[in-house]
Order: sequence, then structure tokens, then C-alpha cells
Amino acid sequence: MNAKRENWIDVAKAIAILAIIVGHVGGTTFRFAFSFNVTAFLILSGYTISKKYGIKEFINQKFNRLMIPYFMTCFVVILLDLFNNVFLYGKTVEEIKDAFATDLVRSFFASGTYTNFGKLEIGSRIGAIWFLPAMFFALLIFRLLLQWTEDLRILGVVTFLIAAVGYVTGPLLWLPFSIQSGMFSTFFLWLGYVAKRYDLVKLLKWYIALPALAIFVFGAYKGISPVWVVTASATVIYLSPIFSIFGCLVIFYLSRLLEKAKWIGFIGQQSMTILCLHLISLETLGDYFYKILEILGLEGKLRSGVNILLYIAFAVLGALVLAWLKGKPYAFYKKIAGWRSSAASASGERERTVDIMRGILILAMLVGHFYIDPTLRKIIYSCHMEAFVLLSGYFYRKKDHFGKSVLHMLRTFLLPYGIFVVIHMLLDVGKWSVAYFTETLKTYALGMSYSDKILTDISSVGPVYFILLLFLVRLIYMLLDRICKNEIVKAAVIVVLTVAGALLGRGGLWLPWSFDCVLYSMFFYYIGVLFQKYKILDFLKDHHIFYFILSPVWAVMIYFGSMELAIRQYAPYLLVIIGALCGIAIIYRFSAYLNRALVLSSRILNYIGKSTIYLLVVHVLLNSRMLAFCEGRGINSAATMILCIGLQVIISVIVYGLHSIIKRAIKSKTVEI
Repeated sequence: MNAKRENWIDVAKAIAILAIIVGHVGGTTFRFAFSFNVTAFLILSGYTISKKYGIKEFINQKFNRLMIPYFMTCFVVILLDLFNNVFLYGKTVEEIKDAFATDLVRSFFASGTYTNFGKLEIGSRIGAIWFLPAMFFALLIFRLLLQWTEDLRILGVVTFLIAAVGYVTGPLLWLPFSIQSGMFSTFFLWLGYVAKRYDLVKLLKWYIALPALAIFVFGAYKGISPVWVVTASATVIYLSPIFSIFGCLVIFYLSRLLEKAKWIGFIGQQSMTILCLHLISLETLGDYFYKILEILGLEGKLRSGVNILLYIAFAVLGALVLAWLKGKPYAFYKKIAGWRSSAASASGERERTVDIMRGILILAMLVGHFYIDPTLRKIIYSCHMEAFVLLSGYFYRKKDHFGKSVLHMLRTFLLPYGIFVVIHMLLDVGKWSVAYFTETLKTYALGMSYSDKILTDISSVGPVYFILLLFLVRLIYMLLDRICKNEIVKAAVIVVLTVAGALLGRGGLWLPWSFDCVLYSMFFYYIGVLFQKYKILDFLKDHHIFYFILSPVWAVMIYFGSMELAIRQYAPYLLVIIGALCGIAIIYRFSAYLNRALVLSSRILNYIGKSTIYLLVVHVLLNSRMLAFCEGRGINSAATMILCIGLQVIISVIVYGLHSIIKRAIKSKTVEI
């Protein structure tokens, strides 16, 4: 393999990515673009693939190259959808959350067209960005085949059979991540690999390109040339790929003629960024482009042509700006980020990642406490409370002084809870009476999350029940850790406690301080201890292939049941536990990526995560009052949610900051004394 970069490849990528945009925006007039735009990329990928890296390194490299841009694109689309729904369309909170849930589901499923998973109908496709996960699986399959054999004949037969399986199974059951599209693509990768092995591109001459062009034009004219990799199919399965290959030959010949055109090569080099920006524009900016066309007063073919140019300009100019930002201005940003990473220990990086994760989880919890779409509710509640318990176990350290550990826990959990009770009563000063104090103190002393068959006359303390739950979970584990010296015995006791908690919850015996939930949560706390001991979260984070194993399990769990601790929703029992653990691992992976790549957002989430308990208290104290204030002034529901959550976050971070300053001052005085 030549180490030197072949410039014609960048030119070919430029032609292909522009053809993708034209094909998406131009309608039936430019339908022929689908004859070669995607297949050209696939053949070029096969042309450049090698065995330079081992399987693990190859998977991680391609995950970073293909899937990270996919996730970031989906993230930007979700943010812009939220912005459009709030400020452009003025939708209600319920409609916005429904759209948000749909965005999450389709981002996971990653299908460009088909949305059926057996009898389950996803109902929304992800758009052009399906190509990235499909390409990931195509490259992975082909690289595994190369590990097995480099015999071109065997590779040709096997990739043809794999493509056939993708074609046959697609209409029956469409798999997540466009896996069948990836299977269908492997044969085109093989063609590119053969072309590289025999250096066939250099043999392309005008007397080959002209007949190829004639054959391709004939297929396009007859409407039989498009190959629909997005659905692992073709217009005419036994003819369309042939016409597509001839089209690619023409593109490659033109690319060799234009290989010195640097501006075209730049577009090809930025094809990944252009594709991502193109999806963003397709999914979120169509109405803005429509308004521009209306202002210009264009009609007919001129309108269609300008519309295509708008989409191309957005993607190409956006890629140019992002490429510039990666230069000198961005270098300073990266230098700061690199200094922060190198100055910190691995354990410090893990702590930041966990705090970022806590920030994500607590914000999800706040959103979940507003009027919420059922799908989004199942997604949020599937693992967010259990994640807090697991993370608490993740940082468990056995200490010699049991009394000091308990005292520290009292300060960490029960002191904020006591402060919450006092402030709550002060805010209700107009209701003070002997009966009020008796009832309120009784309510907070029992600390019920909800009641079912017992203590039904006791009011709920709201989400702050979770502070008491965390306190008891940690206290019980500390006792077990001292009593049970044998790890197997300890694990068995924890399983028994978890089963007992599930049975109590199922039987409606919901206890004070949510003690039945405490017992059920012991398993997650213990898993957190094991995750830290054996560095399991770091292992899953560093081996990217596990994302494609963990996320389907989490999705199946959400679809078939999900989990909700406060109302004792645990069924189906084993599935919700395994699914919750998979969800926790995925959120940890995402938090680790934010910690490394996005300094500003990770810093914000880091502070929010550190302020979790304060935010929980502030939320319960002020949320209903803030809601009443906003509704009384006619503030629309979407703005109400954003305003309430934003103010609660700001107050909590300020309180956390003041508490940290006071704590450091007291510690400094103690040291001086």
C-alpha cells in the first residue's frame, strides 16, 4: 500500500458528496445521482482499507472516525429541534417532549428509510446520516474477513453472500444501526479492494470512460441505475449495481483529470463534515431556506436550483469555517483542554466524568418532573435513579473508623435533608399551627416516597426521598462490608436483600424512608463497587464495539418495561436490571467523551453534578412556586420549563459554591489551630 495520499480520491469524494446533496434536495429530476453517490464512497473506502491496525485498534479508530460524528450530529439536531419547536413553532411542552423522545429513538435506531423492527414500528428515520453507522459495520465486517483470508476470490464470494443476506432480510426485519445497509455495502468494498490490489484506477483511459459513460447514461435514462444502499436494495437488483459501477468508473476518471484542483480536493477532505452539516440542514433548517426563497420571490426551476445551492453552500461553507476553527483559534482551546487532561490523574478524570454524568442525570430528572411524553419518561426513568445509586457505590472506600464514616454521611445526606425541612416550613409560615407542625414533622420523619397498602394517610416528601434512600443504602453496605469477610457470602446477602425489596414493593408494602427501595437498590450499589474494583466502566468506555451490544439491550428493556423506583416498577425483573446497567454504561461513555472533547459544556455539567443534592432540594422547595409564578404571568409552558430548570440550576450551583468556600475556610482555620 502506498503511504502517499492520492489526491484523486479527495476529488472523487467531493463529487460524490455533492451528488448526495443534489440527490436529496433536487427531487426526482436528480434521482440518477443515487446511481453512484453512495457506491462511489463505498468503493473508495474499500480502495483505502488495510490491515495496518489490529482489530481492536481498527474498531476504535473507525468508531471515532464515523460514530462520534454521528452522535454529535444527532446531538446538534436534537438541540436545533428543541430551539425550533420553542421559538419558531411555539409548541407546548408535551409536543416538545414528544419530539425530543422521537429524536432520541431515531438517533439510536439509525435508519435512513425503514423504521420497522419486526412488529415494532419506530416511526421516524434519522436521515442521511444513516450512512455513518452503515459504513462502520461494512468496514468492520470486511476487516474481519481480511483477518480470515486475503484471497480475492473467497472474499468476493463471501461479500456477495453477505450482501445478499442484507438484501433478503431487509424487508423482513430491519436491524438497528443500518446493519443490513452495511452488509449490502461489503461487496462494493471488495470491488474497491480489488481495484487497489491490481491498481486498476491507473488503467482508466478515455476509451474506457466514454463507453462506461454511455452505459451509465442509458441506465439513468431508463431509470434502472439507482442503487438504494439505504434499504440494502436496488431498482433492479441484477442490473442496477452494474450501471452504478460504470457510473463510478466515470467519476474516478474525471477525478484523475481534476486531481490538481485543490478547492475540489478540499471538499472531498471535508466530506464527513459536509455530510453531517447536510443532515443538520435537511432536518432542521428547511423552513429557514424556504423563507429565504419566499423573500427572493423565486419560482419554478430557478427556485429549485437556488434551493440546491443553499444546501450546498451551508454544508461547504460550514465545513470551511469548522476547518478554520481547527487551526490557530482552536489550537489555544485544545492546548487548554490538553493541559487540563495531562495535569489530572486517571482517577481525577474518572471523578470528573462521574460528576458530568450526575449532571446529565439530574437534569433528566428535572425534565421528567414536568408533564412528560410517555416514551421520554420510560427513557429517563429506565436507569437514572439506579445510576445515582451505582455511582455512590463506585466511590465507596472502606475506612477504618466506622464512626467517622457515619458522621460524614450524616453531613452529606441528613444535614441537607434537615435544612430542606426547616426551609420548607419557613416558606409555609402562613400555615403555621400545632396541627401543621405535627403533620409536617410526621411526614418528614417517615420520609415516604409514595404509599400503597400501608401508611396511606402519610403524605409523600417528593423527590427528596432519594436523599434518605442513598443514606440507608450506603449505611447498610458499610455494615455488610464489615460483617461479611467472604465476598461470595456478601454477594449472596445482597441478592437476598434485593429480592426482598422487590417482593415488598410488588406486595404494596412501601415502607418509611423507602426502605423496600433501599433493599432493592443494594444490588446496584454493589455493582458500583465491583465496577470500580475491576475498572469495568473504563473497559467498556475504551472498547467501542460494546456500544452496539449495550444499546440494543437498553432499548429492549425500555420498550418492554423500563424501571421506575418511586412507584416500584421493576418488571420484567432481570431485563430491567440488565437494561439499566447497559444504559448506565452508555451514559458514562457519553460523559467521558464530553469530558475529553467539549470543555465548556463538560465544565457546566461538572458543576451541576457536584450540586446534585442541593439541586434536588432546591427543586422540591421552589419548583411549584416557580410554576405558579410563570403561569400567573402567561409565560408559555415550554419557556416555563426552561426558566424554572435554569433558575434552579443557578441557585443550586451558587449554594454549592458558597458551601465549598465555607468548608475550605473552616478547614484552613482548623489547620492553623
